[in-house]
Amino acid sequence: MPDLIEVDTILGRFQCYEDTVGRALRAGQFWDQQIQSALDEADPTGWALDLGANIGWFTVYLATRHVRVIAVEAQPQTFQLLQGNVWRNALSNVLCLNLAAYDTDAPLALATPAAVGWEWDGEYDMRTCPHPASIVYWPATEGMTPVTYGVRLDGFATGQRVTLIKVDVQGCDLRALRGLIQTIRRCRPLIVFEYEDSPSKWNGTCWEEYLDFFRQLNYTVTRIRDDLWDYVARPA
Repeated sequence: MPDLIEVDTILGRFQCYEDTVGRALRAGQFWDQQIQSALDEADPTGWALDLGANIGWFTVYLATRHVRVIAVEAQPQTFQLLQGNVWRNALSNVLCLNLAAYDTDAPLALATPAAVGWEWDGEYDMRTCPHPASIVYWPATEGMTPVTYGVRLDGFATGQRVTLIKVDVQGCDLRALRGLIQTIRRCRPLIVFEYEDSPSKWNGTCWEEYLDFFRQLNYTVTRIRDDLWDYVARPA
């Protein structure tokens, strides 16, 4: 597990891991700034959903713009940092949920190395999972210990006008969005998401399924930068 640090940033004070995100914030950078302009397209008078909120960097940013933010983070230790950072920045319009956005309501376990093959070339070794933000969850079957709970989030936004969904959940983005299908159909929000090939395959999805999902909803999909895996889906 990386060490914890506290940093003063352009958005306020954050406690974070001594990792890629933490080092970027300590250097005064706006983490993942490439998606900021896409997020800013959303109508701030509606709710924003931050799925895979991590330590809350974008949660805090969205809370300065939107009337209400629901921030969802599955990993328990990272969730504690998310809650603390919302508190540090005195935000009263954020609801933090220690859940996994998913397409079924089910207990989830840490995916096993044998199950996913661990074709991973990232900064951290997922076989030992020292980095809480690089974890893949699967439905818990017999012999697996549940560590979080997957939930379809449609019920959390019932009756509310959602104008933005930002989702970054380690290859599980399509499953998270499927759990919000009623909200998407009703509200037609802007959607900013990631697609990473290997983690998506581990979760049983592929790029063609993403395109089909958005096609059926009459959304257009644009890659934000050719060298990165961030996309924006806009209602047509």
